[in-house]
Amino acid sequence: MKRGVHIGPPLVPLRIPSGWLISFNQFTEANPDLFIDDDYKYKWDFNEDIFQFKNSFRKRILDLSWRPAFNPNGEYILVLVDANTLFWNPPLSEFRSRDISKIVEMTEFWLLEVSNGNL
Repeated sequence: MKRGVHIGPPLVPLRIPSGWLISFNQFTEANPDLFIDDDYKYKWDFNEDIFQFKNSFRKRILDLSWRPAFNPNGEYILVLVDANTLFWNPPLSEFRSRDISKIVEMTEFWLLEVSNGNL
């Protein structure tokens, strides 16, 4: 196995407008509905550092995490923050869901709205 190569579910496809820097992206198609206990093969995909995108021009950061980390009772938490705000308090927007398609929909919406100067 090559170092740094992800073995497991593929990354979730996302439409990312220009102007965004991908700091890291580990948002996989691991199914939250199958994550019912610690025996789930892909439980490590449900952590606090799933993805982070930065838009330097608009001074925004979009961050996705799973909280509590590695917990089958957790949920995805998507936050949009002002990059100039210390400790990200409070976020400009926050969205929570266990549904990957809803996270994708909100992610793509916020990415586009920030790119267009609306958020």
